[in-house]
Amino acid sequence: MSATAGGRKSRLMAQLHGASRPHTAFKRRSLYTVEGTLFSVTPATLLVPSARLSHHGDDLSTTRSNARPESLPERRVAARVLALCALAWLALVAARTATAQRAARGDTPPVFFQEATWAPDARSLLLSVYRGQSSDIYRLELDGGRPVRLTQGEGSHSWTTWAPDGQRFAFRSQRDETGEIRVLNADGSNGAALTNDAWDDSAPHWSPDGKTIVYTSKRDGTWTLHQMDASGAAARRIGDPNVDEWNPAFSPDGTRVVFYATEDEGNHVYIMDADGSNRRRLTPGAFPSWSPDGRWIAYDHAGDIYLIRPEGGNPRHHVTDGFCPRWSPDGSKIVFIRGEWPQSEVFMVEADGSDFQRLTGPRAFE
Repeated sequence: MSATAGGRKSRLMAQLHGASRPHTAFKRRSLYTVEGTLFSVTPATLLVPSARLSHHGDDLSTTRSNARPESLPERRVAARVLALCALAWLALVAARTATAQRAARGDTPPVFFQEATWAPDARSLLLSVYRGQSSDIYRLELDGGRPVRLTQGEGSHSWTTWAPDGQRFAFRSQRDETGEIRVLNADGSNGAALTNDAWDDSAPHWSPDGKTIVYTSKRDGTWTLHQMDASGAAARRIGDPNVDEWNPAFSPDGTRVVFYATEDEGNHVYIMDADGSNRRRLTPGAFPSWSPDGRWIAYDHAGDIYLIRPEGGNPRHHVTDGFCPRWSPDGSKIVFIRGEWPQSEVFMVEADGSDFQRLTGPRAFE
């Protein structure tokens, strides 16, 4: 990976895990940034052999060259790029105006759900909920009732994992420039920090025996997988510091870890032993989740959710469109997110893709 390309990808994923801009999936679209605001563009809208836009794309590809067009076709493309910039600028102004108008009317901002995590008893979900640029963690009972906010105070809180006994959960908490891994009781009480250092930490996942937490940390300069004891002691690196690694998850028996890494050619799901050995690439994709019986891994790729065997190969099974899939404790259902920033919803589907349900509504988190 070149230093330039690696830097751009690291910055984009750092925004994702730093809560300044949550992840969103765009099916068959490209992503462009204008003054820090993300816009989605369908492939028919723009062809860009040369541009000054920062182009992220579905695979986080690098910025295009700004070479000066010399031919008529290239001038036409450049004109289209300029037109896109103008439209994006107008959209940005319109979005800011709409936000100001909502504030003047006392309306609430749109809600964006970043992820949903099943409780061990399958009765509720932990939700990372963005309203504006900050996030909090809510608990949503699946048998009805209003969601309950569990995190309090300033900052952004997201990326949750339950302890196997269901008594506590760990999460990323960002109150200043860096994020730390914290724990709370299931009712939101008795908060404590597991990491409290100068490095950025994110996306914890508890081991099935409750003794270990795997997470990603920037203490080596890149987002690299680490493990620590459930008390926060004995942190050690298990990942590759030459690439950015995200959202690890233990296998049901605790012997392996699945995660995804950002490389030159995009995001790829990897599997390795829990000590970091025997690392191998599985498939293009992101946000993997291991089924409770260990037979399948759910992941998202280009706006769709698939299942694949841990051994890799074909066939892979398409479930539905969306991102960030998570298995129910009995393996019969998958919760996932569907939508685009700044608004999304949480859905549930049977593992075979049937019996589709929406779990959140537009006014539930006001």
